[in-house]
Order: sequence, then C-alpha cells, then structure tokens
Amino acid sequence: MSDQGLAQAPTEVAYKEWHTRQPAHMDWPGVEAVQKPFGGWTALRAKLDGKPIADLRALSMSRAGSPLTREELLLALRSWHVQAPDEKRRFKAFRGWAVERLRDGSLSGQSSRTAISIPTYCEHFGSWLGALAAAGILDGITFENFCRLTSTDRAISDEQLKQVVRDADAWSRATYGHPLNRKRLKQHRLVILKQRWVERDWRPYPAVLMIHRRLGGTVADVMLAAGLLDVAGVAEARARRGMKVSDAMFAAHIKVFVQHHGCEEDPSQLRKCDYRNWRNQIVNVLKLSVPSEVTMQDRLGVDWPPKSVISPGLTGPGS
Repeated sequence: MSDQGLAQAPTEVAYKEWHTRQPAHMDWPGVEAVQKPFGGWTALRAKLDGKPIADLRALSMSRAGSPLTREELLLALRSWHVQAPDEKRRFKAFRGWAVERLRDGSLSGQSSRTAISIPTYCEHFGSWLGALAAAGILDGITFENFCRLTSTDRAISDEQLKQVVRDADAWSRATYGHPLNRKRLKQHRLVILKQRWVERDWRPYPAVLMIHRRLGGTVADVMLAAGLLDVAGVAEARARRGMKVSDAMFAAHIKVFVQHHGCEEDPSQLRKCDYRNWRNQIVNVLKLSVPSEVTMQDRLGVDWPPKSVISPGLTGPGS
C-alpha cells in the first residue's frame, strides 16, 4: 500500500482490490482473516483510526424524520452498485456497505436511516428484486444469480402460485405428453427464468420449495390446490407411487433404518428428518434406490412414528 493509504484505514473494498493484485507467494491474509479478530471491518477501521464505534441504533434514532421516498432508496442502491458492486446483488452485501457508511458518516441523507432494513424496500417495490429492477442495476447479472434472487422473493400470492402450477402442467403435457411431476415442475421454472433473463424481464418467479410450502408437500397436493386434481386423483397418485416398491423390499429398508438408529424397542424416538437424512446418505453415497418418507407413510397408512414397522408384516394399505 502507499503511504497515503496507510495514513487512514482502508475500506473493505479497497483492501480486497489491493489483495487481489498481490503476488500469490506473498500469501497476504484475506478480508475474513483480517477482520475476524476485531468482529468486523467497521470495528477494525475504528481501532486503526482511533475512533469509537458509533452505535447504529442511536444514529438511526437521531436521524428520524419524514418517511423515506422511493428516490432516496434508489439513490442508495445505485451508490452501492457503483462503490461496492456485488455480482449476486445480495441484500446482505448492500446492508454491510450501508452500515459501514452510516457509522463513518460518509452516507448522508434520509436513505442512511432505514436503508438497512429490507422491509422498507419491500414496502416500496414489492420485493428486494423489485427494488433492484427499479434501480436499474440488474444488467449484467448471470442467469444463476438471477435465479437465486427470484427464489427469495416472497411477494407472490397463493393464487399466483396456483397459476404457476397450472401453466407448468400445461407445459408438461404439451412437451412430454404427461402430467406434471416434481422434475418437470423444476424444468418449467428454469425455462421461464431463462426466457425472462434473456428478455431482461425481472419479474419474480417462485421456487419449487415455496410452492410446496404454501400449497402442499407433494406434487399431487399442489395440483389439488390448483384445481388440476380432485381428492380421488390425489389418492390414486399416491397409490401409484407407493406401489413402485414391493412389500418385501419396503419392509427391509424400514428394518435397516430402525436398526441403524437403535430404536427397535421404541420407534417413537424416530423423526421424519432422521429418515430423510438417512435416505439421502444411502441414495447419494451408495447410489441405491430407497423409498421416500412420503411413500413410507402412504404404504403404512400412518404419519409418524411408524410403530408397525417392528411388528411382523406390514399393516398399511400396501400389505
């Protein structure tokens, strides 16, 4: 660094830029290693400059005034994108930048008061993604990072989610000649997002996990909520899924699972997540086919715990 740079503690961005220009054999510590002993880059700069750390809450309260305007919020976003651009456009990165400048006094105006709160942006723009689009700072974002931003967008109603499911089912039937399943629900989302990314259409699109959390745990439940299946159709879909595994193979998997956790005497100690984690290890490491916990529930006719698995035979609908 230059003598001028040593006279004042550098910003986090300035240190990163300097660090990337250093020869690899110098092995200078990165930002995380430097700031960790101090509890953050702001605390580090305050220590080097010999200044006390300003209390963020006190600063915000002292600057209370009229409500923020859209223009003030957009100005803060554009300033952040120019001074400390983040390729993923994360709110966490923006907040860190805003907090540092709020404390050192370099960020002035109303935007410094509550720009660190994401609900403020959601109130004005519907979502964080909407705020970024309104600020015009999404140009150049990669497709993968755009997908991540749309996954975290919560400003989507249940009715919009249902329409997403209907559109995905129509696409699945037109493209593959089959009704919707989980794999094709994911594929349809990527197709839509790819088209929007190419056209620079920054509207949000829900993640598959959000659809299941809001409308139901299985694709059949989701289709029921969207009006694409009736109750009988859901039961039939579950029955088809459960019969893919024979009774003998199903019982063998459950027995191994219970023995693995040492719960032969008291299966009530088992939890759904125990089975899910165990199954994922078997599938990912050993590359074996193991029925899901939903299939297990359908076959046994119980929710949880499956007390019947340690008794002779199966007592559920698949027996």
